[in-house]
Amino acid sequence: SFYTVFANYTFIPKLVFNTTLSLDRTNSGYRSWTDPRSTDGSSDNGSMSRSMNQYRQLVWKNNLSYDLRFKEKHTMDFLAGYEVHEYRRDYLSGGIKDFATVEKHNISNGANISGLSGYDNSGWRLVSYLGRVNYNYDSKYYLGASARMDGSSRLHRDSRWGTFWSISGAWRISSEPFMEAVSSWLNDTRLRVSYGSNGTLPSDYYGYLNLVKFGYKYNEKPGMLESQIANKDMKWEKNYNLNIGLDFRLFDRVSTTVEFYNRNTSDLLMPMPISYTTGFSSMLTNIGKLRNTGIEVDINADIIRGKDFTWNSSLNLGHNKNKVISLADQEEIIGSYTIRKVGLPYN
Repeated sequence: SFYTVFANYTFIPKLVFNTTLSLDRTNSGYRSWTDPRSTDGSSDNGSMSRSMNQYRQLVWKNNLSYDLRFKEKHTMDFLAGYEVHEYRRDYLSGGIKDFATVEKHNISNGANISGLSGYDNSGWRLVSYLGRVNYNYDSKYYLGASARMDGSSRLHRDSRWGTFWSISGAWRISSEPFMEAVSSWLNDTRLRVSYGSNGTLPSDYYGYLNLVKFGYKYNEKPGMLESQIANKDMKWEKNYNLNIGLDFRLFDRVSTTVEFYNRNTSDLLMPMPISYTTGFSSMLTNIGKLRNTGIEVDINADIIRGKDFTWNSSLNLGHNKNKVISLADQEEIIGSYTIRKVGLPYN
């Protein structure tokens, strides 16, 4: 189920406040029966497993925007915002085996529990402050800038905030007078350039904490074990992106986009080998730098445009080159299936 409520308020013409609150609730269930008359189920005399998941996602967005137009050809828009994003998940899974009859295979009818697990209220929260300004002159020259601060519960309080930004520009070349000579076959031509940063969070919700897990019995007595070593120094992985793109349309039938990108990653989140005396083989940390460069081409063609029949085809081409730039003070990190080595692709 998905619920959204919103409200707008106009303080003065063009100055608008918008608030939107969204709640997404998803329930999912899984049920599996392995019949004792099958090869897989004969050794257990039948087995049943069931799981239930509940996801709750809350998003609250607040934006204040202002549009400005002056001297006919100048247009600007401003936006300032505050956002909260919260995610929660409950999970329960169980399995049972050894059934007296194949006709009544509810999970309560098995004789021996084969597994039971679950957790309550696992989740994360993200708080964001953001701002943006855009400018265009005569719908021909475009400039834009944005900045945001994000704070995540997945990181320690001393390093959970990240600041990210971007700048961009575009030139609608087809609006220039010198393009009139070729406008019969080349139109809607635009050159785009952008550079900016964004962040990536660790996939683990609680990776900066020392953790223990319960449910590990010893001599049939309740027990627990250490499951994770804290890394309070873990922080946002940062990506710095340069994009240069060219868009154009040929003979009013073929739309083409050619884009080059260069993406430099610092504070790369990656498992780092640690001494086995800790009881663990690795720990997620910010250890290196990575570079991705590539080109992408997207072509869309209206091959046939008839009254009763239309045929459109698309072609996508892409090439990416990936290289590890540094791994802190190491030349390589050897894992179970891969080797990360400076100067070579990540995988």
